[in-house]
Amino acid sequence: MFKILKTYYLVPWIGLSILFLIRALFGKSVKPLSEDIIVGQIFALVLTLFVGTIYFFLDTKWGPKERKKRLKKTPFKELIKIGFEEKENQLIGTYHNYQILAKYQWSGSEGKPSIILHTLFNPKKGDEFIHESKIKDLNKKYKKHRIKWGLGNAFYEWSFNFCPPKFEKIEAFLVDSVKYAKEEKFDPITLTDTEKLNTEYLDYLEKKK
Repeated sequence: MFKILKTYYLVPWIGLSILFLIRALFGKSVKPLSEDIIVGQIFALVLTLFVGTIYFFLDTKWGPKERKKRLKKTPFKELIKIGFEEKENQLIGTYHNYQILAKYQWSGSEGKPSIILHTLFNPKKGDEFIHESKIKDLNKKYKKHRIKWGLGNAFYEWSFNFCPPKFEKIEAFLVDSVKYAKEEKFDPITLTDTEKLNTEYLDYLEKKK
């Protein structure tokens, strides 16, 4: 229950509370300040319940259904034709030995529907994790190539309103991300091993504190 409150209600409540508090402090009103603050916080709570509940259903009920439907359409259906398989509301496939994840987000980083692809690679070279400075350098180096870099993956997000990106753009990402991963001498890795190394990396960061 606490996790649900924190995920779907906490941020809207904080934002709305601050908004109504500013309005009470600096807005014009004939009512006492204390009354304006109380009324404002009541409105903030009511709106939080409304907004948070919609967000909850979008994310846990309507969102997964929409993702499942979207995986039957372009550009996902073309990925399925070349061997990608559906797993937990996303597609997983292999391109020139590199494992690729393809996901649909009903509300992406720009607040719009989006399609995200991740090309996975080993975040370790030898016994050491790739340094954060290396990731920053990669993002500068490939800024013009529609490829972004994280620890253990090259990725890109296509946001859209009505028409999703054509498969040609997705295919170009597959070709380029694998090409550049090879040029940077990043070894392929499976999703299972990635998840294990993510846990190892969190432990590594904890020890550095």
